[in-house]
Amino acid sequence: MSAEHPIPAAVRVHFLADHRRLEWLLDRLISAFEANERDEIQRSWTDLESSLLVHIDAEEKVLVPALRRRREKEAISILEDHKRIRARLAELGAGIDLHIVRLETARALVQDLRSHAQSEDRIYEWADTELAEADRISLVSAIAQTARRIGRSFAN
Repeated sequence: MSAEHPIPAAVRVHFLADHRRLEWLLDRLISAFEANERDEIQRSWTDLESSLLVHIDAEEKVLVPALRRRREKEAISILEDHKRIRARLAELGAGIDLHIVRLETARALVQDLRSHAQSEDRIYEWADTELAEADRISLVSAIAQTARRIGRSFAN
C-alpha cells in the first residue's frame, strides 16, 4: 500500500464486502416488493442498479483485461455474465418505472446475481496475487466510492 493510497488493495476482501452490500440492497428491494411500497422500490432499485453497474464496470476496466491475458475462458465467461446482467437490469428497470414488475421477476434477478457472485471468489483471489498494486488500488477505489455513498444506509 502506498502513502498516496490509504485504501488497502486486497481485492478479494473489498469485493466480497461489496457483494454483501449488494446482497443487502437486493434484500431491501425484495422487502419493498413484498410490502408493495412503490417509493421504496424505486429508491432501492436506484441504489442497487448504480452500485451494481459500478461493480461490474470496475471489474471490466481492470480485472477482466488482466484475467483475459492469463485465463481467457474465465474472462469471457465473466463478460457474458455481465452482458446478461446488464440486459436484466435494463428490463427490470423499465418495468419498475412502469410499475409492472412482479416479485418473481425481482427474485429471478437476485438468483442470477447470487450465482454470478459465487463464481467470482476464486477470481478475486487470483487478482490479489497476480494484479499489480496500481490495478488492485484502482479496483478497490472504484467500489469504495460507491460503498461510502450507500454505506450509511447499509450500516443502519
